[in-house]
Amino acid sequence: MIQRLLILFLLLPLSNYAQKFEGKWYSSFTVMGTSMRMNLDVTESPEVKVLISNPDVPALKQECNEVTIDGNDFYFELESFGLDFNGSLYGDSIRGEMQQHGVKWMVTFTREEQKPKVVNRPQEPKPPFDYTIDSLQIENGDISLGATLILPKDFNENTPIIILSSGSGAQDRDCHIAGHKPFWVIADHMARQKIATIRFDDRGQGTSTGKFQEATLMDFGSDVEAIARHVRKKLKFKKNPLGMLGHSEGGMHTLIAANNYKKIDFLVQMATVGTNGMDVLVQQQYDIPKASGESHELSEWNKFLYVGMCNIVLQYPQDIASDSLTAYLGNKYDNAPEEFNKSGATRLQFIIGNIMFMNNLWMREFLLFETENYLPKLAKQGTPILTVHGEKDIQVAPESNSAGFSGYPYAQREIMPEVNHLMQHCKNCSMQEYGTLEETISSNVLYLISDWVRELYLTH
Repeated sequence: MIQRLLILFLLLPLSNYAQKFEGKWYSSFTVMGTSMRMNLDVTESPEVKVLISNPDVPALKQECNEVTIDGNDFYFELESFGLDFNGSLYGDSIRGEMQQHGVKWMVTFTREEQKPKVVNRPQEPKPPFDYTIDSLQIENGDISLGATLILPKDFNENTPIIILSSGSGAQDRDCHIAGHKPFWVIADHMARQKIATIRFDDRGQGTSTGKFQEATLMDFGSDVEAIARHVRKKLKFKKNPLGMLGHSEGGMHTLIAANNYKKIDFLVQMATVGTNGMDVLVQQQYDIPKASGESHELSEWNKFLYVGMCNIVLQYPQDIASDSLTAYLGNKYDNAPEEFNKSGATRLQFIIGNIMFMNNLWMREFLLFETENYLPKLAKQGTPILTVHGEKDIQVAPESNSAGFSGYPYAQREIMPEVNHLMQHCKNCSMQEYGTLEETISSNVLYLISDWVRELYLTH
């Protein structure tokens, strides 16, 4: 009897050990300013499985393609999302590092369900609002663009109107990025300064139709132009000063639109291209990884990787370029610095991902875009331009791109100290920091823009 009890006693810890990860685990975290929750359903027998779900998006459930449990260590990978987690069991919690496409953050899973994290955004507008807000649908051919028009109190024919145009990537009308809504903050500020605004959803976002991924740079420019024409013709604001504010790539859209539609009175170019698309893309491929803590060697390798891809894309037609890119990228991957190979990208993922990003019509138009080609016509019209760049911008180099407007006779150029690409006061000024900062946009930048517009049209 004693021997049987001893055997049973010895087996119990082994049984408990084998099942210590079994069951449901819950987490709540913020990543790049976005609050998220992730639940795990772990099965250890007869085989190890992990099912990931998001309680805020019930339809989103994915089984991990790779799971490893080794003692107290716990690893899973969701290849389709480029996501992995590497942690360990500490008492009744699993703590470790999660990463997705190079962005890393700490996560703790517990046995108790967790509430969403609250992200503090003190500048985000809150009611009551001392201005009118109207929703619009604006047609551009077979595309319908959802927009918001804000008219300040005492709006009249002398009130300036600004169309806001967002940068790269599919954005809604608030330019929702890293948990911030900078266009909503800008629109609110302008209304309180007696300036009207229209902001709109990119194609395929919000209430806008169309497919964002199929649109070209010129298509985006035509969307901004359609908004401007709607203001003049449909809304019948024919006498109001009408301008455009473009952020990042959005500045390129506004230059295209203002060249095609002469009834634009002023432009604000915020963190936008003053040189050309290729120079901006290549330079940011060094600056971004370097600011994120990568070595000079890896950052330099990444920069020249893009130089080579840009040259291939510009040399060959789209249907031929893929073969040259495949050979080039395979060679670059095989001879990459060791620290890059540790990033987890397979050779095939590296090749396909870069070809999809580079070999398309939007990218070709972006690379060939030269700001100087769009300035002569605006100069003939006497169109005033305010350029605002951030001293700590790692996406659009401030000095060279501000200098791109130096020969324009009606430009006021400003480089704002200690602010990043989103015009936030920053600390390490990496892209990963955007969402961790409470400030959405520097008040100095907001007043610089509104004071400049008011000086043009409201103080005489």
